[in-house]
Amino acid sequence: MTAPTEENYGNWPSSISETLVAGKTPRISEPKLLIDAVGDQHCYWLQTLPQERGRSTIMRQTVHKNGDVSDTQSLLVAPLSAQSKAHEYGGGVYCIGDHVLYFVDANDQRIYALSLSDIHQAPKAITPCSKGTWRFADLSLNADQTRLIAVCEAHSTCDHEANFNAATFDEAIFDEAIAHIAYIDIASQETQFLSVPQADFYSNPNLSPCGHYLTYLAWHHPNMPWDTTCIYVAKLTNAGEVLYAACVKGQTNNESVFQPQWAPNGDLYCVSDSNNWWNIYKLDHLIATQESTAINNSDWQAITQLDAEFATPQWVFGMRCYAFLDADTLLTTYTQQGRWFSATVNNINTNKPVVNELNDINASYTDISTPASASIYTTPNNKQFNALFIGANAAKLPQVYALTLSELTLPKLTLPKENEKDNNPNACQITLTALGDHQLLLDKNTLSFAQSFSFTTGVKHKTPNVNQAYGFYYPPAHPDFTSVNTAIKPPVMVLCHGGPTGATSTAFNPKIQYWTSRGFAVLDVNYRGSTGFGRQYRQSLQKLWGLACVEDMCAAKNHAIKQGYASEGKSIIKGSSAGGYTVLAALTFTNEFDIGVSLYGIGNLESLASDTHKFESRYLDSLIGPYPQSKANYIERSPIHFCENITCPVLLYQGLKDKVVPPNQAQTMVDKLALNAVPTRYYTYENEGHGFRDAQNITHMLITENAFYLEHLNLKVNM
Repeated sequence: MTAPTEENYGNWPSSISETLVAGKTPRISEPKLLIDAVGDQHCYWLQTLPQERGRSTIMRQTVHKNGDVSDTQSLLVAPLSAQSKAHEYGGGVYCIGDHVLYFVDANDQRIYALSLSDIHQAPKAITPCSKGTWRFADLSLNADQTRLIAVCEAHSTCDHEANFNAATFDEAIFDEAIAHIAYIDIASQETQFLSVPQADFYSNPNLSPCGHYLTYLAWHHPNMPWDTTCIYVAKLTNAGEVLYAACVKGQTNNESVFQPQWAPNGDLYCVSDSNNWWNIYKLDHLIATQESTAINNSDWQAITQLDAEFATPQWVFGMRCYAFLDADTLLTTYTQQGRWFSATVNNINTNKPVVNELNDINASYTDISTPASASIYTTPNNKQFNALFIGANAAKLPQVYALTLSELTLPKLTLPKENEKDNNPNACQITLTALGDHQLLLDKNTLSFAQSFSFTTGVKHKTPNVNQAYGFYYPPAHPDFTSVNTAIKPPVMVLCHGGPTGATSTAFNPKIQYWTSRGFAVLDVNYRGSTGFGRQYRQSLQKLWGLACVEDMCAAKNHAIKQGYASEGKSIIKGSSAGGYTVLAALTFTNEFDIGVSLYGIGNLESLASDTHKFESRYLDSLIGPYPQSKANYIERSPIHFCENITCPVLLYQGLKDKVVPPNQAQTMVDKLALNAVPTRYYTYENEGHGFRDAQNITHMLITENAFYLEHLNLKVNM
C-alpha cells in the first residue's frame, strides 16, 4: 500500500472538481405517487437541471408490479419549467390527476394541464393570463378531479413581459400582494377566489374525502409560519360558496401548526409545537366539521409525543413530514439532534398510537424527507403499503426511493410504554427501489463524514434555558494525501446556514466535500434560532439576530481550535442570504475570522426591512424588532455602517435577479470596503436570483473562491 503524499492542508489535489460539483447538484423535491388498477406504481418528482441553467422539470418513473422499473422520463420539454414565484421561494408547483399533469409555469405563472398520454403535445393553460401577477402554488385536486384548489398570490406588477389579456383579468391595483385561495374549474377555466376570512398568507388548502370541507393554514403579519399559524375548516357548496369558516387550532399567539391534512376516514391531522416540540395531533371529524362546536386544544389527541420535530420551517409550499398509508397508519419523518429518521405510526385510531422506527432505512440514510403515499394493496395474508421518500447521507446524493412495506398479520404489534418507540424487527418487511439517476461516482475514502458536536455559548448574549448550540464537524479527508506537519492543524471553514430559521443537513453536500477533500476542516453550525431542537431553541434568536448567531459562530470556531480540529489564524466564515448577513456581522463586530465569504448576504437591515418581498417583509420584527420603532437596533447591527471595522479579506457573490436580497446591498458593501482598501473580490451573475442554479456559474464561483483562499491564507507556503 502506497504511503500518502505529504502536502499542505488546503492545497491537496482533489478528484471532486468544480464541474463535478456543479453538475451533480440537482435539487429534488415534491415526490408524488399514484398506483394504477393493475398495481403499477407511477412515481413523480420535481428536479432541477443545472446543465440547463436550473430549469425545473417533473420526472416520472414506473415501478411495475412484477418488480421491473422503467426508464426515467422528463415530462416537460425545454423551455418549459415548473416553478412558482409565490412568496418568491415557491413550492407546491404540480399535482397529478388521471392521465393529466397540472403545473405552474415559471415564465407566466399560469397553471397548465399536460396530457400524460402525449407529453410532446403543447400543454393547455387553465388559468387566465395575468401578465405574471397571479402566482399559484400548493396545487391539489378535488375528489372527482373537476376542480383545482391552490393558493394564489396576486400582485399589482410583475418583473417580466408577457401577453396580457385584460378581458380575462380583473384584479384591483394594490401595493402589497394579496393572498387568496383559488377554486379553479378545469373544464370552464373559471378561477374564483373563495370567501374565507382574510389573512395575509395561506397554505395547504385541501378538501376532505367527502369534498364538502376545506382545511387550510393561515397566518398574519408580523408572524412567520414557524411562529404562529391557524388551521381553518370551511364548509363549501359544490359551486364553491363558503357557508362558514372557523379556526380549529392555533388560536393563541404561541403555537405553530403545520401540514393540516384530512385522513381517509375524514379525521383532521396536523403537526403542532404546543408542547415545545412539533408533534402530530388528530381531531375527530365529527368535531372538526361542526360549525357550532367550540374547539379547544384538549379536543386534539396527541398521536406522537417525542422530543423530536415532525415538521420543518415552511419556507416553501408543499412541505410535508407525514403521509397516510391507510386510515390507521402513518408514514412519518422527524428530526432529532440534527439527524432525520423515518417511522410508521400504527394504531392511530386508538388511544395508544405506536411509533415504529424503520431501522433499515434509518441505518442507511441520515437525511429523510417528504414522504408520499398511495392506496394500499392487500392479499389474504398481508397488507402492502407503497410510498415514496427522499433519502440521502454523507456518501449518497438525495434520491427518490420507492418504499414497499409488507406488514405481516402474524404477530400483532405490541404496545410499548407511553412515549417509547417500538423497534420490533418483525413488524414489517421493507423493499426499497432507487429512482432516477443520482449515483455518486466517488471513492468513499475521499469523503468526509459528519461528526455531531455541541458547545457552550450564550455567555455574552444570554437566552432563557439555552446555553448550548450544535453543529457537525467534517475533518479533511483524502486517501492519497496527508499533512506535511502533523502538528499543524487544518484551515477551518465555518458555515452559517440561511434563514436564519433553518437547519444544516447531513446529506451529501458536494460543496462541503469539495473543501474537505482539499484539506479543509468544515464546521456546519446549527446556531441558536435553528430548527430541529424545539420551539424554545428556535425562538432563542428573537430580538438577537446579528448578536447571538455571531456569538455562536465564534464559539464554534474556538471550540474547534480547542479540540484540535482546526488551526488558529486560518479560519473562514461563509454563508448565503441570512447566513451571509451573519458573515458580514461577524467580520464587522468581531475579529475572530481571517476571511469572510458572503453569497447574496444582507449588509443593510433597514433596506431589507423596506425593500423585500411580502413573505419576509415583517420577518425582522421578531429577529430585531418592529421598524421604525427599533430603528436604532437596525442601524447598530447593519455591517454597512461599520465597514471601517473590517480588516480581513472579503469575497462576495450576487445574483443580479435577486428579489429577496437586492443586488444594491452587495454593491454598497463593496463600494465602502474599497474606500478602506480591504482586499475584496466581488462577482455577479446576470441570470441568477436568490440562490445559484446555473452550472457554469457554480463552477466559476468555486474556482475563484479556491484561488482567493490560496492567495490570502498562504496555503501554498510550506508549513
